[in-house]
Amino acid sequence: MVKTLWVDDKIKELYSAYKLEADDYGIELIPFDCWEKAKVELVNHYDDYSAIILDAKCVLKEGEADDTMRFLPEVLKQLGIMASERHRTIPWFILSAGSGDVGPLHWVKEPRLAWDDWENDFYRKTIDRPALFSRIPEIAVHSNATQIKTILYKDVFETLDSFKGINNENAKRILVDVLAALHFMEGDFKPILYYNQLRQVLEYLFKVCHIVGLVPDQCIETDGRVNLAQSSKYLAGRVAEHKGVRYGTDGDRIVTPNIESEIKSLLFLGNNNSHFADLDDESRRMVEDFFRTSNSKYVIFSLALQMCDIIVWFRDYISQHNDKDINLSKCKQVGKDDKAKYEGKEFEPKKDENGYWHCEDCSVPIKSIHVGKKIRLRDVADNTDPRTKQKYKYFAYYDVV
Repeated sequence: MVKTLWVDDKIKELYSAYKLEADDYGIELIPFDCWEKAKVELVNHYDDYSAIILDAKCVLKEGEADDTMRFLPEVLKQLGIMASERHRTIPWFILSAGSGDVGPLHWVKEPRLAWDDWENDFYRKTIDRPALFSRIPEIAVHSNATQIKTILYKDVFETLDSFKGINNENAKRILVDVLAALHFMEGDFKPILYYNQLRQVLEYLFKVCHIVGLVPDQCIETDGRVNLAQSSKYLAGRVAEHKGVRYGTDGDRIVTPNIESEIKSLLFLGNNNSHFADLDDESRRMVEDFFRTSNSKYVIFSLALQMCDIIVWFRDYISQHNDKDINLSKCKQVGKDDKAKYEGKEFEPKKDENGYWHCEDCSVPIKSIHVGKKIRLRDVADNTDPRTKQKYKYFAYYDVV
């Protein structure tokens, strides 16, 4: 339902009939007989409303005489102040009996044209109610999407528009759907439909990275899809073990640990092999089970906000690292089994940010060691430790040299 504030001093006479009509168009009318009462509601619940209907000849305060020339200028001025303070304009409409004593209303048409192209100055109560009630849901949805893209998340959508070589319309639509539900909660929003779609936005972003060489060809499948799991490892400076590549050498990475964590969150609830396909039955059951144990809409909202953070972060990074040849020069081949590189070799071990010791891509079980001391690796094997195997391909015992 489109929640709509309605101010008319004849509320008691009109409400029953108008409510039934509005219900048929998916509009929830919240009635007030004077602006003073309506304003209190709007100040306290501004973001709950998607439209406002004003009688042309109404009263500012209870008990006053109705006055078109005083009522509308004052109310529209206050609505403009609220819109500026809240960074969101609620579309308003004039619904009037249109009698001769309301005065000229042509001056209200121009500001209203920003969202409504109705040819007349106002809607007449006698014959225009169906037109108004049919337009409000359409305009409210359009207005909300416009505000998402041009005010609330302007930097995010400007960033998506700035990325060249990829059709970004689907990514923008997905983000608008989720963010509009977050801010305006209109319609029958079903979070389960958007977990996999947010992964599509991430795939779009990784394709942008591929264009500028931040994701190598090896992480793109033959059908053009992005391998999200392998790409995310590559961007985080880990070995993309199934593709035999990594970014740079030990300690090098593209994304920060925080961005890496946000990417992992976006990948967590989807099927790593789904890409643009729908969730399969097993994955859907897993997600539905997750919904039963948490308030899922807040989870999807948080993921959408993390996606916005990732988009803006990549905007800044790509602006400073847009040379494809230089970016691809950082891509290093990693053999599918290069244990010989470590077996019997001497290294000076290093401790990572999580406190784990390693020699390049080989984890070692060091508890303590003097700085600058070297070790010789032995018994090198595939790393099976769940704490470190995603970052270090091998595990080895050692002897202090």
